[in-house]
Amino acid sequence: MCNGVLPRQADVIFVPGGTIHAIGANIVLAEIQQQSDTTFRLFDFGRQRELHEDSAVAASDAWPPPTQLPPRRLTDGRTVLVASSPFVLERIDLQANSHWELDTDREAWLLVIDGKGRIGRANVTVGEAIFIEADSAGIDIGPSGMSILLAYPGPDPIASLLQDCTGLTKNSTAAQAPTSSEIIEVPT
Repeated sequence: MCNGVLPRQADVIFVPGGTIHAIGANIVLAEIQQQSDTTFRLFDFGRQRELHEDSAVAASDAWPPPTQLPPRRLTDGRTVLVASSPFVLERIDLQANSHWELDTDREAWLLVIDGKGRIGRANVTVGEAIFIEADSAGIDIGPSGMSILLAYPGPDPIASLLQDCTGLTKNSTAAQAPTSSEIIEVPT
C-alpha cells in the first residue's frame, strides 16, 4: 500500500532513498536501487532476520516524498517513468520483428516485461534481466514485439541511447545508422 492505495499492475512508484516503505504480499516488483550494502529493517513480517530500528529511524527522511511526475513520452516507443539524480527508468515498447542498437556510455539494466527476443548474445523472455556495462548491444525483437524496463544512472534521459536499425543490414556501418537528431519528440 502506498499512501493508502493498493498498487495495480504496471504502477510505477518512486520511493526516494531514506523513505520508510514496505512491500506487501503477492506483489512482484522491479526495484531499482543505487549500489549499496545497507538495509535497515524496522519490521520483518515474521521472519527471523535482525531488525535495525535505531539505525533505520536515524537514516530515514521523515518529510513527505516529492511529488512524482507523470510518465513522459520521448518517442513512440520510449516513455520516461522516473528521472532522478540516482537513476532514469524508462519503459520501451518495441515493434515485432524490428532491430535496435542500444549504445550507452554507462551501465544499464534491462528487464523484459512482455514478449521475447534477443539482447546481445542472449535470448530473453519475460522476467529475464540483462546488465550492460558502458557498451552497445543489438536488440532483435520477436514476432510478438517486446516491452522492456531500462534503468541507467541519472539524472536525465539519454536521447541517443536507442537507435532503430530495422531497415539496415547487419554489415551496415555506423555512419548509416540513424542519428540522435532523428528521434521524434512526442508531446504528452
